[in-house]
Amino acid sequence: MPEINYFHKGLAGGRWFEFPLALQLGNIGGEIQRHINAMKREDPQAAQDAFYKAIELIDLTKNDPKHRGTGRLKEICRLKEFLVDAIFNDPPLYKSDLEGLVKYCNQMVISYKSQH
Repeated sequence: MPEINYFHKGLAGGRWFEFPLALQLGNIGGEIQRHINAMKREDPQAAQDAFYKAIELIDLTKNDPKHRGTGRLKEICRLKEFLVDAIFNDPPLYKSDLEGLVKYCNQMVISYKSQH
């Protein structure tokens, strides 16, 4: 089987699984924000890289053992679906918008930090 080339090599090596879901979502939201910023400055390569990085982090989150057997997995899959919808469908089928996804991810981090 071919080796996977990860953008986030250190995180893909298992470190990602040490983060709570809220911080995982915060990092995903950061990549979505980088995509938005790259689109605004008309840098399609940076936008594409940020999109792929967000997808990679979502997939790592989906594979995190602590999310198995929980309602979180469905939520994580829905986030990926909305992200792809917002970027590739014009107009988005689910009325997904990137800013809304960033706000959602940021709210998870805010909630987490207020509890810790």
